Amino acid sequence: TYTAVMSSLAKSGNPFKAEVILNEMMEAYLNGNHDLKPDTISFSAVMDGWAKLSHVDKPEAAMHALALLNRMKEFEADGMGPNGITYTSVFTALAKSGTWEACEKACDLLQDMERAYKEGQDWLQPTVIQYNAVLLAFARSPRADKALKAAAFFRLMSNHADPQCHPDTITYNTLLLACANAFGNEELKSNSFRIATEAFRTVVVLGADEDSMIFPTSTTFAHFCKAARRLIARPEIRQDVLRKAVLLCCEKGLLSPVVVQQAQMACTSQE
Repeated sequence: TYTAVMSSLAKSGNPFKAEVILNEMMEAYLNGNHDLKPDTISFSAVMDGWAKLSHVDKPEAAMHALALLNRMKEFEADGMGPNGITYTSVFTALAKSGTWEACEKACDLLQDMERAYKEGQDWLQPTVIQYNAVLLAFARSPRADKALKAAAFFRLMSNHADPQCHPDTITYNTLLLACANAFGNEELKSNSFRIATEAFRTVVVLGADEDSMIFPTSTTFAHFCKAARRLIARPEIRQDVLRKAVLLCCEKGLLSPVVVQQAQMACTSQE
């Protein structure tokens, strides 16, 4: 009953009120009322609320999620320990905070998951879901070289011993988002767009295989067009790349208002 109420509050954008209830449950449990003992789902419901609320305008949301994770670890022996869903919520909250410190913290927590899994905690097995959430932190970070950092993390996923951590369509789209948000000097922009081009071409090629689980989406084209718009300096090259991308997008039936918007924003009134 309590968890249902907390979940409703969290989903409606009131994780603070949900956490107040969680704290009341914890206090009752510690005072001997085991009927109100929170479990992993109780904590995860509140944490998911903070993850949804987390934004650069709400940096405290990520701190709340981290505090809840630490509390879950403290009471792990009581059946309140974190699981994969818990960590995904924390990674999401960190990613939305938009800081480089959040990237570093997310990477540290991912390594904690890897160690715990190797030590026998099977419920903490990392998958592409958690890796994608950490990659999103790179894409949203304020660093000019975020594309290069994201590409290095992408290679880590590609070379991972566990196939469940290998890149999927969301991974490629997130890498393209990192490129689209990159900035800096001309050399850095050029390297960022090279990464975007390689990722885009790979998705398109893989998508041509009917048996492939990786394929382009409207988001793929939107992020690539944004990368071309922001990273290619020469107008004639930029327009040629965008024209080819939009034509290919139409050919695959993936044209969306967002793709059109990105292409239009790259055009001057004369073009």
